[in-house]
Amino acid sequence: MITPSFRSLFPAVATVAGILFLGGCVATAKQAPPPATAAATPAPVVLVGDADGDGVPDDQDACPGTRPGATVDHKGCEVIERLDSAQFEYDSAALTPSALTVVDRVAARIMSVGNRKFEVAGHTDSKGTDEYNDKLGQRRAIAVYEALTRSGVPANQLVIRSYGETQPIAPNANADGSDNPEGRALNRRVEIVELAM
Repeated sequence: MITPSFRSLFPAVATVAGILFLGGCVATAKQAPPPATAAATPAPVVLVGDADGDGVPDDQDACPGTRPGATVDHKGCEVIERLDSAQFEYDSAALTPSALTVVDRVAARIMSVGNRKFEVAGHTDSKGTDEYNDKLGQRRAIAVYEALTRSGVPANQLVIRSYGETQPIAPNANADGSDNPEGRALNRRVEIVELAM
């Protein structure tokens, strides 16, 4: 129970409390907003050139200065010859007679340019497992390597590598998911690539 002396003070206390409460609200409303943070400056766009115009950006080009119009591989190195799937026996690394004629021509070219290095790169389509395709690409690259060395190219000028199905030059399937035999045939190949000095 509130005593009479407190009762006379109660309206005054309530008024003071209300003023303090409202004053707090007003003070809160009048406070300055927090300082605006500076907008993040976007990172500058760095344009990477293609000085030799081979379609491979300079920062990824392992062979800068490729001659104009040359066919290049994914690293920007010149493909001096591409043996396609028709130059191998079906599902095999055995070279056809026409492939051996091409290899003889390539060997003569390699020997004419002095002590430069060349990659013999085996590629496959996407049928089969990754492991199978990697091994088939390797076997075909070795078959071309051996044919080149029999034609007189020093072994120390050649490097063998299989890319399996990882570097297609054509779609293995059509847009609707159906098989693309023409694209697969293009992807089954061995490339002889001139490496950078």
